[in-house]
Amino acid sequence: MISITKKKITSFFSKFWLLIVIPTVFLLFFFMSSNPQNKLDNFLEEKQVKLAREYINSSRFFNDNYDQKKIAEFKISCFMQANDSIDFLQYFIYSLIYNPNKEIYVQDNIAYLSLLSENLQKANPKSLKRGLKSLKKIKNITWAINFIWEELHKKALTDQTVSAWQNAFLACQKENERDEIVKNRRKIYLDTSLILKSGIVLEDVMKQNPCYIPLLKEVDRVNKKAYHLNDLYNPSFPKNNYLSSRFLVGDFNTVDENGNCRGSWDEFPENSQLKEFTMLLNILKSKKINSRDSKGIRNWLNSLSSSDKKKYSESILMWENYLSKVEQYRGAELKRDAIIRIGTTNYCIGQRMCLCEIQNDTIIMVAQFVTSSRNVNLPHSVLKDYDNQPRYYAPKCIITSRYWDKRIPYDEQDAKRDKLMGVGSNHVIRYKGSVALPNFLHMTPAPEFSRASAYCNGIHEFAVGGKTPGLYMGTPISLGCVRLHSYPSKFVRWWTPNNARLFIAYEYQNYLQSPKIK
Repeated sequence: MISITKKKITSFFSKFWLLIVIPTVFLLFFFMSSNPQNKLDNFLEEKQVKLAREYINSSRFFNDNYDQKKIAEFKISCFMQANDSIDFLQYFIYSLIYNPNKEIYVQDNIAYLSLLSENLQKANPKSLKRGLKSLKKIKNITWAINFIWEELHKKALTDQTVSAWQNAFLACQKENERDEIVKNRRKIYLDTSLILKSGIVLEDVMKQNPCYIPLLKEVDRVNKKAYHLNDLYNPSFPKNNYLSSRFLVGDFNTVDENGNCRGSWDEFPENSQLKEFTMLLNILKSKKINSRDSKGIRNWLNSLSSSDKKKYSESILMWENYLSKVEQYRGAELKRDAIIRIGTTNYCIGQRMCLCEIQNDTIIMVAQFVTSSRNVNLPHSVLKDYDNQPRYYAPKCIITSRYWDKRIPYDEQDAKRDKLMGVGSNHVIRYKGSVALPNFLHMTPAPEFSRASAYCNGIHEFAVGGKTPGLYMGTPISLGCVRLHSYPSKFVRWWTPNNARLFIAYEYQNYLQSPKIK
């Protein structure tokens, strides 16, 4: 009796499992797997974005359900952005333009776009540029571009980071607004806290443009501080005069932050970018006149009205003087390896002299030249850094004189140029009264560094060096002056106004003549 009951019970549960439970589980599984949102999520989880796109456009998805379509497209666009795909904005565009009821869709686009704005603001410039390029190919969605611009502009104003302003720049359609964005982006590089906020490595900025060294580095190692923008200007000229914005940076470390010798190389100036000649050279170029063709330039000048002749004649005289006294000495740019071997000794190379100019809200490097400063093995001075390291050069010096080269005749145009630059002389400075030091610029320590030793030093063309002058350029080996090759010394003398600031950056442990032994 009992066994029969057990048998019936077992039979009942077997039938219940087969007829009720398994079909229910199967139907539930089928329902879940066939649910459009679940299937879409599965595609995205497997990173099958193409299949997800095809799926939501197929009849199996709720094509007549506007909200479902919108949510699906939003999911895809967010997925693409979260995975840092450069195509994410393109998928976002699909969600903007796809729907049979386009008018309704456009009317409530702001609500939908707002959902995406947070992801949009995180876009890196590369992905945004790709997406905007696709967006602009589609007609009648100016409203979408405007919305993107407004969102990114708000983000840039709040965040004040380089990438945020770059994204706003990419989305901006108006030239005047783009100019303003460029100015705002440049300002970040003048504020150390904003650079750090942008996630930019200060060392990378200074390697790329050493003219920012005085602002981003504690160049004043005596007082352990960096300089401010106003410290870079030459007070002898009004700020609206381009000569006030010129300063020099002596980047005298030979090894980098990792102890590796850096190497050193020239970057010669572009004549067309010099403030003195930009207008003249652009006009000559537009007239298809060779800027080295003196006869062609004179013929063009003679064809002008009296007022225009007066306007351009001084520039032409200055240009001709520059060609004969500076430009004709330009040769090949020098590039020195990180370590050079002379005889049986290895020398660490890395020093450079940089010519810098403040332009609007940025600083450009006009040129850089391989240089050589005071021999590291000579005694330094009583001036000490904040950490008690000896220091020979003052962190900040002032160019207080401009002398001449005995090999080049000094004429009326040279005197006129010197007057423009504040001061100048045809006198030639000589070492110990006999060895001429061409193009000597006296570099006087700023008053706050009265104990610095380099009162008699200057920047000049090297004049000594045995049978091969300049052989050691790039390493600290001079008697105290800052040495340059022939063309660089002539250009620096021509370009640098009197009372220009010279900032000298180096750390005692990175100011090496011989490579570190590892």
